[in-house]
Parts: sequence; structure tokens; C-alpha cells
Amino acid sequence: MVGVVADVRHSALEEASGPEMYLAMRQTGDYPAMQLVVRTALPPDSLAEGIRTALRPIDPNVPVRDFQTFQELVDKAISPRRALLLLSGDLQSRIALRTLSLAGFGLVLGLAASRALSRGLGSLLFGVTAGDPATFAGIALALIAVSALAGYIPALRASRIDPMTALRSN
Repeated sequence: MVGVVADVRHSALEEASGPEMYLAMRQTGDYPAMQLVVRTALPPDSLAEGIRTALRPIDPNVPVRDFQTFQELVDKAISPRRALLLLSGDLQSRIALRTLSLAGFGLVLGLAASRALSRGLGSLLFGVTAGDPATFAGIALALIAVSALAGYIPALRASRIDPMTALRSN
């Protein structure tokens, strides 16, 4: 029997598929290298005994051990990328939160100091009062925006560094 199937990626998802050849089970004795694929809506555990029973007449020594869903295979294949992505997102949020917390602390100290000093400088101000809330709010928002940008740029740069390169540099 001869058939044609679509490209299959056995090694890794990002590698191109290569030439493949499928043999009938009775034509090969290399059972450890064999994989049986079954399409079903049933849970894999409910199929295990039925598959073992169906294969027993062909060869009673066929090792039937590992049953996995396609989703489990895909999850296993992408787990390194998923872990790296999660670490990268965690790194970015930690850097951004650290930057914003430092900016918030500095903002509180700066607002308190400027409020205290503005009373002495009130006579030098024209068009605004010494404790003008709109001015204080505008400056606070501008400082938070600049701080967020100042934290985002290094966080983005740090998340793009290959972890192995960063570990080797120390």
C-alpha cells in the first residue's frame, strides 16, 4: 500500500520537515521507533486496552506503553519557548515595577519638598498660586510618564538578550 501524507515535523516545530517513509507494522521489527497515531474524541486512557487488544494478534510482543494526546505532544514541544516567554514577560514587569516604585517614592518626596519650598517662592510666581493643584498634578503625571518610558526601554532590551549569552558574560 502506498500513500502520500502532508509534511510532518518530528524534530522541532521550527525545523523544516525532511523526507519521511512509513512502513507497515509487519514490515519492520523496530518497534521502539514506531508510533501509532489514532484520531478519536475519546480520552486516551479509555482507548489503551482496546489498542493493546487490536495489536496483540499482529505481534504479542509489541510494547504498548505511552499514550499521549496530540495537545500533550504540542505542549511538550513548545514548553521551552513558553518558559522563555514567561521569564521574559516577568523580567519586563519586574524592571518596570521597580522603576515605577522608585519614581513614585521620588515623586512623594519631591511633592512634599516642593510644597514646602513653594511657600517661600510664592511671591516670585506669576499667574499661579504657590499650591496650584493643576501644576502639581501635571508635573506628577509628566514624571510618571517619563519614568515609565525610562523603565520600559531597558526592560525591553533586557528581555531580548539571549539568557545563555547573559549567563556567560558574568
